[in-house]
Amino acid sequence: MTGFPSVADSKQERVREIADAVALSRVINDAVHPALVLFDAPWCSPARRIEARLLRLFRGGDVAVVRVDVDRAPELARKFAVHAVPTLALFRAGQLAATRLGDIADDDLQQWLERECMAASA
Repeated sequence: MTGFPSVADSKQERVREIADAVALSRVINDAVHPALVLFDAPWCSPARRIEARLLRLFRGGDVAVVRVDVDRAPELARKFAVHAVPTLALFRAGQLAATRLGDIADDDLQQWLERECMAASA
């Protein structure tokens, strides 16, 4: 699928953090681009690995990638029934389309997202 860029360097960058419901709503309600939300916590090392993968795989692509720190925004975790971190949540036009729990390798992450986005266009 052409909308997913190839691997790039991350250099200690962070995925943009969303801390309130209004900002998250703007990202996930985009009718054109899907949004991938990483629900994480600073103490969760698998979440840090996933964040690094997201930075490598989805820089400048057709998917909006953001993160929510569940310790700083517990109301957002409750709203989307996030009970464990890391949790990846894929949204299309404001609707929760798919979730993944736990660590996920680069290839698996890219294949999962491509499969979910293709399912929407079928």
